[in-house]
Amino acid sequence: MAQAGPCGIWPEDIGPSLNRNYFENQPVWNHGCSMQRNLAAVVDDPADLVQPRGETPAYTMRRTTVLEKYRSGVSPATTVPDANAAKISELGK
Repeated sequence: MAQAGPCGIWPEDIGPSLNRNYFENQPVWNHGCSMQRNLAAVVDDPADLVQPRGETPAYTMRRTTVLEKYRSGVSPATTVPDANAAKISELGK
């Protein structure tokens, strides 16, 4: 699990002020700290940030089915026999 260090201090207000850094568009303290913590929360394996994982083999049976439907002019979309059974609303009919 990826982890980011704790966010540090905020000695200055980053909102509009007469502070020189506000007018000169200087980087603020701990810039990116929340971004780093959010990225660490999303990353499954920290090694993925260094080098991507290898590709998995394609699902050949599904690919063949879709291509055969496409070649014969049939829609390759997956059809669910009883798709309306799970609906809880008549909205949009």
